[in-house]
Amino acid sequence: MAPPLETPSFAIIDSALCRLNRRGTVVKRLPPLGGLAVLEFQRIGADLLVREQPGGFLAGMPNLYRVREDFGLVWLAQLPSPLDSYATAVVEPARILCRSAAGHDVALDPHDGALRS
Repeated sequence: MAPPLETPSFAIIDSALCRLNRRGTVVKRLPPLGGLAVLEFQRIGADLLVREQPGGFLAGMPNLYRVREDFGLVWLAQLPSPLDSYATAVVEPARILCRSAAGHDVALDPHDGALRS
């Protein structure tokens, strides 16, 4: 009998997003792309939406992005303004609702991270 297919598990360990095997051992690590630490992640289809602590980013580089389970980058979220960052993100079926650090409530397209009007 073949072993069951493994469902990947993810966790934030030492400020990085980590993929774990079924024994809880880290098998892959995604350090912060530009910020100081990964703050949260959530499922978006078969991928992951990742939000980092904004400190340390270059102006115009977003702290919100989508990655595949193998941590390949899918997209970087479009920012409401170059000096802003994202404070929250909630995945819905057809959009991602976000609040920026400057207080802007925006919706992002889940397929490409672009701002929706």
